[in-house]
Amino acid sequence: MAPFFSKKRFKTPPFPSLEKSPIKDQYFCRLVKVRTKGEQKVAVRPHPLPPLVLDEWGMKVFRAANGQKTVKEFVHNLADQYTYTEPVPDQLDKFVLDTINVHVREHKTMTLLNKPAQLPAYLRLTPSRLRRSKRGKSDGRG
Repeated sequence: MAPFFSKKRFKTPPFPSLEKSPIKDQYFCRLVKVRTKGEQKVAVRPHPLPPLVLDEWGMKVFRAANGQKTVKEFVHNLADQYTYTEPVPDQLDKFVLDTINVHVREHKTMTLLNKPAQLPAYLRLTPSRLRRSKRGKSDGRG
């Protein structure tokens, strides 16, 4: 393949905020569902709390909160998606850390874990698959 069509990669920048963070080696996991409400993505929180509207980056972090990757792995995976023509945003690590901390401490929509964990069925299955799994039928995942 001609170099013209290949994506040029760069060396991952140092992430000083990430390296100093006490949560860098913890797994992050969402605790609530995400729904689409018109054009918006919202995290559905327990009543009486109102739904939490997520922006594009908040949604990216929230969707990744599946209990299977550490905060450090997530930041490096995000950085790997950038190229020379679109460099890694300044302070990507700080932004991700701040976003996760807000969801954990203020909104109570994520939790931090010391080891990997699977999302509960109500978060990983669609409503129809969840109903089928409760009735004992296969959800089609083998």
